Amino acid sequence: MTGIPEEFGELYDAALRLVPKSETPEMTQAVVARASSAKLYCRTISYAVDQSEWEQAEAAFVSLLAGVNDTEITHMVCLWDSGAVDVPSEHLRSLLTDANPLNGETLVLVRTANGCGARPIRTMVPPRGR
Repeated sequence: MTGIPEEFGELYDAALRLVPKSETPEMTQAVVARASSAKLYCRTISYAVDQSEWEQAEAAFVSLLAGVNDTEITHMVCLWDSGAVDVPSEHLRSLLTDANPLNGETLVLVRTANGCGARPIRTMVPPRGR
């Protein structure tokens, strides 16, 4: 993919290594997050299973961050096994901002008309009680 901002290069490369190499997309997404500690956290999540299972996988990812006391995320990349860049699910965005309010400023790699750009999570999370 072209036009990936430099600060997302390492995360995007890690996501490419995580997604399964398959001719038939399996609805698997690689989630790679850079914490303020500069450490990368990676997880693959299968969205082909029922919603409760992928929500549990997302919760386990955020629990891992909390367990190592590294919940402030500065950058995030979500990459489907098809190669498409996407934003994290609403559920994962909410879990991240609940774990650390500063995660509203987490920059997420997004597709743009000119390739890719960055957008903070706070602009994606719907208001509570919607």
